[in-house]
Amino acid sequence: MEKVVTGIKNWFSKVSKNEYVRVFSIVFVLGFIFFGFKALGNGFTMGFNGDYTLQTLAFYSDGYNKIWNFLRTGEFPMFDYSNFLGMNYFGTASFYYLTSPFYYLLLLCPKEYIFQGVYFLLLIKVKILYNISTRRWDSYEGYFFKRC
Repeated sequence: MEKVVTGIKNWFSKVSKNEYVRVFSIVFVLGFIFFGFKALGNGFTMGFNGDYTLQTLAFYSDGYNKIWNFLRTGEFPMFDYSNFLGMNYFGTASFYYLTSPFYYLLLLCPKEYIFQGVYFLLLIKVKILYNISTRRWDSYEGYFFKRC
C-alpha cells in the first residue's frame, strides 16, 4: 500500500511541475467558478439561453427518441410532421447529430438525463477545441519566431 501512495505522490509531483497542467488547472478552476455555480443551480443543464440552446435541446431530444425508435423497430423517418408544415428529417438529422461523433455519446445516457448530457457534450467540445487551438498556436508561434 505504501508503494502505491508513494507512486501517486511521485506522479503528482512530476505532473504538477508541468506548466501546461498548472495553466489548465487555473483555467479549469476559473471556469468552474464562473459556470459551475450556475450549472449546479440548474441541475447541470445549460444555464444560458439563446438560439444554440433552444435548437440543440429540441433536436437532440427528438433525435434521441428517433434513434432509439430506429434501433428498436428498424424504421427511420425520412420526413417529419412534428413541425409546422413538416421537414426533411434525414437532412436535419444528418446536419445536427447523425454525423457528429459526440452525439453517439449522448445515446449512452438514460432518457431522463438528455439535457445534462448535452451540457457535458458542450464541455467536451469546448475542451477539445481548446486543445486543438493551443497546439496550433504553439506550432505557429514557433514557426514565426524561427523566421524572424
